[in-house]
Amino acid sequence: DLFPSHDRMEAYVEREKAKAKSITERKEAEAKEKKELTKDYKVKINVGDIYVSSWGYDQTNIDYYEVVSVKNKTVVLQEIGKFTEDEDSFMSNLCKPNRAVKKGEPFKKIVQLHVYRGEVVERINLNSYSSCSPWDGRMNRESFYA
Repeated sequence: DLFPSHDRMEAYVEREKAKAKSITERKEAEAKEKKELTKDYKVKINVGDIYVSSWGYDQTNIDYYEVVSVKNKTVVLQEIGKFTEDEDSFMSNLCKPNRAVKKGEPFKKIVQLHVYRGEVVERINLNSYSSCSPWDGRMNRESFYA
């Protein structure tokens, strides 16, 4: 038996019900807050902005994207190249965007809006394993294998 008595089992069940109710109430409050904050939200993304994606499992890959158009919550991105510095530590280097190099064709994405600590955060999901966010102007570290 998992519980030494029926009373203990009932107390456990009541605690779990209270936890579930609390989680449901929190999620409902978060959804309401998100709806209120994003209802008339205008994205702050501008043509020419650079976005960065850092992704990978055994290594960190860095990709850069330039915003080529914005309409409501839809953006068109162009993947661009990168400048890399020589390996500065074992199997890794620093990189930054290179607007002069275009990779592939431009593509559309919907800007995803999230609420974090009462503020709206914009993020662009690229695929099932990566998203991108505004590049902060600093070099990014990527890693690689031989």
